Amino acid sequence: MSRLIALAGFADRRLGDSFLVRTAGLYGWGIVATYAVLVTLDPSSAAALLDRAFVTLAWVPGTVIAFAAARDAGGPSETSGEAFMARQRGHDHRELAAARFAGAALRIGRAIGVRGLLLSLYAASLGSSGGPDILRWVVGALLFALVLGVGLAGLARAAAFVLPERGRLLLVAVVLLPLAASLAWPSAPNLPAIFRELVPGLLGGGAT
Repeated sequence: MSRLIALAGFADRRLGDSFLVRTAGLYGWGIVATYAVLVTLDPSSAAALLDRAFVTLAWVPGTVIAFAAARDAGGPSETSGEAFMARQRGHDHRELAAARFAGAALRIGRAIGVRGLLLSLYAASLGSSGGPDILRWVVGALLFALVLGVGLAGLARAAAFVLPERGRLLLVAVVLLPLAASLAWPSAPNLPAIFRELVPGLLGGGAT
């Protein structure tokens, strides 16, 4: 088990070395800074602003990291770092796939959870009568990060399994196109909104 955890950690770090993932991380901090300013200017709307911030974080960096992970998961490359470590430690292809899934879930969950948690704590620290309850939003941030991390990582793995050489295209069709459609038609279903509804009363309870 410890060897598999080490392999998952290596997959997480390798994914984090991607230029796309690093750029998405920086953009995610920009989202936090933007919504922190908005909450500061209008503390009474903190709950609604945080609700939007979580969905925006699901867009970037969440889906962007999943997009990178779909390519990372595409087929057992004999030259990849994970494949080399797996062979050296006696792991088979299934264990390598599980490690890549875990690495992607950790990377997505951490990217959303850390940023969402800090933004929630900042909003709660303002002490406005209209601000969200600190415990509700802290737990909500962590649950949303967990659900989205596992969900998007699972979709990335599934996309790579179904279309090993075109996993990213499939992920775009399943995740990014519905997200883009929701910008024009807010009622259109999209995965971040669906994942958010899995934690009712925590993320959406105070939204307007």
